Amino acid sequence: MRRGSIVGAVLALAAAALVLALQPIGRPWWHWADPDGAYVGSSLNILIGNHTNYLDHPGLPTQDVLAIGHGVEFLVGKATGTYDDRQSFVDGKMLDLDDARALYRGWAVSLFLAATLLVYAVASRLLGHWTWGLAASLVFLVAPGLATISFLLRPDSILSALCLVVGYLTVTAFEHRSPLRYTAAAGLLGLAMTVKLTAVGMALPLVVAAAWKPPGRHWFREMRSTVSVRARRHALWLVPTAIVWIALCWIFNRERLPIVQTDDQRSILLTGATFIGGYALFAVVVERLRIPWADRIFRVFFAWLMLAFAAGLAIPASLVLDDGVQMLVAMKETFTGGRVNEDVEPFSEFTLDSFQRYPLSVTAVVLVLGAAAGAIGLAQRRYWPFLLGLGTLALGVMAAARYSYDYYYAPAFAVAIPGALWLLSRRGARAVPLYVWLPVLLLFGLSISHFERFQGGGGEDVNGPAQALADELLQPGEVILVPHYYFPVEDVRFDSLVDGFVDHVPEYPYRFLSRPQTAAERGFTPAYYVTSDDDLAPGRSAIDIGGYGPFVVEKLPTRWGPDQEYGVARILESPSFDG
Repeated sequence: MRRGSIVGAVLALAAAALVLALQPIGRPWWHWADPDGAYVGSSLNILIGNHTNYLDHPGLPTQDVLAIGHGVEFLVGKATGTYDDRQSFVDGKMLDLDDARALYRGWAVSLFLAATLLVYAVASRLLGHWTWGLAASLVFLVAPGLATISFLLRPDSILSALCLVVGYLTVTAFEHRSPLRYTAAAGLLGLAMTVKLTAVGMALPLVVAAAWKPPGRHWFREMRSTVSVRARRHALWLVPTAIVWIALCWIFNRERLPIVQTDDQRSILLTGATFIGGYALFAVVVERLRIPWADRIFRVFFAWLMLAFAAGLAIPASLVLDDGVQMLVAMKETFTGGRVNEDVEPFSEFTLDSFQRYPLSVTAVVLVLGAAAGAIGLAQRRYWPFLLGLGTLALGVMAAARYSYDYYYAPAFAVAIPGALWLLSRRGARAVPLYVWLPVLLLFGLSISHFERFQGGGGEDVNGPAQALADELLQPGEVILVPHYYFPVEDVRFDSLVDGFVDHVPEYPYRFLSRPQTAAERGFTPAYYVTSDDDLAPGRSAIDIGGYGPFVVEKLPTRWGPDQEYGVARILESPSFDG
């Protein structure tokens, strides 16, 4: 590796570290229980052989890594006499999730740094000089919303980088008609979709590229030869890695039989196998008989790409096979309007006005430049900006179609970066010219100044007074109900964002709950209700709490919390709750 490339990588990592240093990484787990609590609780349940129910992203690779990390810690602790058995280890961790914070925040930080390096490497290769990689990584670090979630288990930073890598493999496979790179792009696409389903947008450029310029007739022979050479060259790390992974799969799956347990799981496996197998059979027949036109649709190479895509899906699924199959069911339900997409009205949250304000105003500029690069590249027969532009378009439309949150646009933003920089490049110049550095550095500095400290979830100014209120009011076995799951009290976050997602939690000393059914299940008596003082009617009233009611409550004169904004009501009568 050249000295300049190393310097560029170090500078890119330093910029990413600066972004991380400006974030409140040291705050307790419950400030960001969505999604950290659900991920960590699910990974601990995997360690003791339970299922994971948290497959909305679906996010299985994150849970795999955390389960392995917890497992290593347990084995070390058992060897030193710190822990006796897995169950007690898991229970201790779940009752003190801050004790696991080094693992899960360390993993999140590592992914953010890795994402920055991936963007640096891809842009350096596409644009021909390490300075372009550095410029691209600086632009990536100001992608909408990524900075404020850079240390959390939200997968959007690594997802964005993986989408760009899929795009890079696709465009270079297209340029060289490389079967191996097409295969790698399909496999990585499958893997990226297990991180977050949004990656499916990169299927568009991959399908277009493979259909437009597939590899030559002897593609399999060429790929087999290349793979054989590279496997021998890298055998020293490939073989141990494969052995370790197989051992981990055996350890985690030996207590998780049978693998297929529901009709939905059988159906998804049978449907997928039938589709790929049937397509492959038709492709073999069409290629043997050389049926005109049909060979543009049915090709053995396309069947091979489907297998590579399935292999990418299978990598994280192999560690916990039963949950891996359920992950496929969850993905199907999400794509067909269920789970997290249930009751989502497409484009209902999208407005053009939001793109006139920071950070989406910056996003709009990068996306427009990326789209313009695609159009100009197509006109000039420089096809890589065009193919990346297709990915940007697909990812951007998907972000707008859901909730149009800032960080939803990060994958489209990342994929647009190389094209946007290419449009600003100057013919004959390898390094980044000064007129490009000025806006890039200005943008990075402007974004640093706009980084928001975490708001709406800090909660120290509420949690502390809430605990003091509980000390004053509660008798043994009583709890205080709150109006919603994101109320800034640790107990509430644990109930709604850990307990509500996993099969097992130890006996937790609840004093606040947002779900009345948890109180019934755990044998607690709802004694008080707290909410904004303005929301409590004077005297007695009947209200619903957490979707259950009526609760008959009587407002008390007590006020508490920041600026005394919260009131207290005594619960006089609770509805019957079966279950």
